[in-house]
Amino acid sequence: MTEKKLQEEDIGEALRSVEKSEGELIFELGEALVYLNVPPGIEFSAPYNEIGQELWEALQFDLYHLICDGKEKEPNNWVKELIGGDIRNLITGILTALISTLSVPLAIAIPASALLIKKGVTTYCEKGRPKKPKNSIKKLLEKKYRKIRGYTIS
Repeated sequence: MTEKKLQEEDIGEALRSVEKSEGELIFELGEALVYLNVPPGIEFSAPYNEIGQELWEALQFDLYHLICDGKEKEPNNWVKELIGGDIRNLITGILTALISTLSVPLAIAIPASALLIKKGVTTYCEKGRPKKPKNSIKKLLEKKYRKIRGYTIS
């Protein structure tokens, strides 16, 4: 598969995710974090909704600073340009920002971008800065990476 095709598939998956309920997307966030960097064949039972909610709270805080102008309580100019165009461009912009700026893996970036679009980017910014979470996205991901290194597969 070419990289372009992978990107198109990822954007398509994100577009389909916008049709899901917020509850489903929160669950997917939790599931994505639990299974992040886990070797194939390993299965877990975990409180995916709780994990997903904690992850979403951390993402919201960082997302706000990434896409919103805090003083004006509106989307940054680069986001405004994307809002006025094709939703595929908006999805691509949000996915790219999450992955490149916040170092969020694609499995987490897809449901996170879908949640943001479902809530409405302009509405999201108008609500103002979210409360600072107990754990940052960086801390949650580092904790997950440290945890997975502790497992030995035989």
